[in-house]
Amino acid sequence: MIAALDHGALGFAPLDVTEVEPLTEGHILHSRAQMRQTLHISGNHMLVRHQLLQKAQEDLTCFLRGENPATSFIPRGAIEGSERLNHLSRPFRQAIRNQA
Repeated sequence: MIAALDHGALGFAPLDVTEVEPLTEGHILHSRAQMRQTLHISGNHMLVRHQLLQKAQEDLTCFLRGENPATSFIPRGAIEGSERLNHLSRPFRQAIRNQA
């Protein structure tokens, strides 16, 4: 996870559970601005919800434009493989292309 944060594969990591709890003083994860230790309540944190919704919107917008997001928390193929979403998204994709 540290390498993924450092290289941009992960943009943000709410960390609910660690191997050792609590993290020791000076642990490397304390120095990561893109990481928050949430002590088993990450889904209830408003900042996390906002960032997840914002990222989902960005990912979906990329998909609808026919682009692949540089990083995504949506597994590859999850959207593309959904026939129903592909069918429903055609008008949205066209509208986005027309705006560009």
